Order: sequence, then C-alpha cells, then structure tokens
Amino acid sequence: MTPDSIAALLINLQVGEALILPSETKLKYVESAIETARAHTTLKRYILGQHMCPQAGMQFHRVVCCSAETTTTKPADSSSESLPDEKASAPTESDAA
Repeated sequence: MTPDSIAALLINLQVGEALILPSETKLKYVESAIETARAHTTLKRYILGQHMCPQAGMQFHRVVCCSAETTTTKPADSSSESLPDEKASAPTESDAA
C-alpha cells in the first residue's frame, strides 16, 4: 500500500470507524497518510495506535477517526501538534480549561 492509497481510505472513514493495517505497512507510510488526510478535511481527526492481537500473535496499526468538534482545538496548538502526541491519547477535558 502507498501513503496515497492509505490516505484515501482514511478520508473515507466515518467518525467512530477505524482502519486496521498490518504491521508490515511501514509506519512512515501511515504517518504520511494521516498528514495527507488531515490536509483534506478539518472535520475529522485521526489517532494512530499500535496494537497486539494475542490470539493471532500479530501486531497491527490502528487509525481511529474521530470528530474534530469533540476534541479541543486551539489555533496555537494546531501548528505545534505532532504525531507522537496523538499516539498517546485524545485531548482531555483539562485541556479545555
């Protein structure tokens, strides 16, 4: 898969849906796809996580699509936002204060 094909899948995700990709997919491709998808929509946010499936013994990438309206968005924060911050968790209510 290419970053552009992954981005196309992300853009078409509905809020609350997730895209599951095998761990063989290069992480830099996934991160690039998230950046591309963000450039095409301001109504959605994408959160990247790495998960392990114990039954299958496989690791995979999971990108969750959520609404930008339910997250704290501050103009000053958007330019300093980085992928590692989003890997940790969604913004908390204390960020809104």
